Amino acid sequence: MSERRFSSYSPERLNELTTILQKKSPGLGVSRQSLKRQLLDLMNAVGRVDDGSEEAAWFREAGVDEPSHADLAKQFRQIAKARDPLDPKHCYGLALTGLNMAARRRWTSRRRQRPMNRPDPLRDITSDLLSTDEIAEVREMALHLAAYHQSFVRRGQPNKLDQDTLLDGIAEIYIRFADMDCHPYDLPHSVNTPFIKFAYTVMRPFFAQTEGSKGAISKRWKRLKDAHGPLLD
Repeated sequence: MSERRFSSYSPERLNELTTILQKKSPGLGVSRQSLKRQLLDLMNAVGRVDDGSEEAAWFREAGVDEPSHADLAKQFRQIAKARDPLDPKHCYGLALTGLNMAARRRWTSRRRQRPMNRPDPLRDITSDLLSTDEIAEVREMALHLAAYHQSFVRRGQPNKLDQDTLLDGIAEIYIRFADMDCHPYDLPHSVNTPFIKFAYTVMRPFFAQTEGSKGAISKRWKRLKDAHGPLLD
């Protein structure tokens, strides 16, 4: 993980990000302060900004012994078979972040008649707030994520979990601020597309060039789309 850590985005970088969004949706009004706040919240969540918060402290501690793909595969299997899949004894940390994002993608894409009244479907809630069908889906998503991480164990791929989580979050912010009506994995992965340019500009202050180049981001986004496609069904 790069040691470069910044506490904020410069006005110039926010202007770059706003320009990308407005070119995608002409006439769009973008709150730079809201955009900055949400991007920094995301960077905090993956441990790229040390703001003194409890969450940042957790990631500093986790960074000493960051869970491997094998660890996460095992944790997701435990979540799937647990009597209460959202029990914080099993569902916490990067596993909770990944499961929450999977639930948000799946449940948002269905355009339910009863919209969700919270931005995070699984954070800070208990299983008794979900329907029987939703709990079954949580188990199904946990098993899919277990298989996803297990596949990296077999292939011996390097551990880049923070970047996967970050890129998923950037996609959700991009869609929200561009006022688009699509699923995050509908966003194209080609190097010169607006989303990849947006993600590159977001990541540039926090990542080394080898980690956050447009080419690297493009390849990672394609891999995430290919790996998580079944969650959209």
